[in-house]
Amino acid sequence: MFALFSLCALFPMPDRSQFLYKHIAKTGGGTVKAVLHMTHKNQIDQNIFIKKEREVSSESDRQRAFIVSNVRNPCEFYVSLWAFGCSGHGLFNSVLRREHPEAADVYSSPYNHSNFARFLGLAAGEFSRRYHDYLPGMPVDCWIHTETLAWDLIHCMGVFHKQGGKLSNVPTAEFIERVSTHGTEHEPCASYYTPELSDLVLRKDSAVFAWFPEYHNTCCMQVHNPNTSFVTSGSNSASVLLNSTL
Repeated sequence: MFALFSLCALFPMPDRSQFLYKHIAKTGGGTVKAVLHMTHKNQIDQNIFIKKEREVSSESDRQRAFIVSNVRNPCEFYVSLWAFGCSGHGLFNSVLRREHPEAADVYSSPYNHSNFARFLGLAAGEFSRRYHDYLPGMPVDCWIHTETLAWDLIHCMGVFHKQGGKLSNVPTAEFIERVSTHGTEHEPCASYYTPELSDLVLRKDSAVFAWFPEYHNTCCMQVHNPNTSFVTSGSNSASVLLNSTL
């Protein structure tokens, strides 16, 4: 008993009572942040914390927090990132204009497919880089997929609660789906991709496809059943498609 007490004193169990949301841009993070602020305003910066796009979350954060972040199909990400630039927004798009002034006109219209192809030639690999730089080692306990955002957010809150985390409430899927931010104007994802462009993303962002096998190495996807949710819990690539019961 004494030895056990001594070990506990020397190596205390981590207190993971905090809910930490790590924002990855253009994956639905604006909506998640809005929902958290609207439904848990009094808990923000108390036991609910939000890390911005360019803040790093590492394994050390898991000693104190249950970490949640977003992911989406990489091909969908590039369409959203490009369309955001076409609307005149986004730091990445400002940097691309500065570093490649000859390509500034790729943002002339979100309906110009040849411009998207030129943009993708410059941007492919950016999605994987964001996870490499801002989530080194992928220390995430629960993933929110953009394709099933409402159900995954509910699931992640439920997992946090079951592990002893304190939340004042869990919003309904209907409420979450009414909250929409940073929408961009563009055509369906698949309309922009030729087989060659799909292969480019599959190659440049192979790390994301390998980590999230639920995307099955496919470019652009639709989730037709709103009552199902992709869930990846823990910092490994095991993933299942399951019915949301929360």
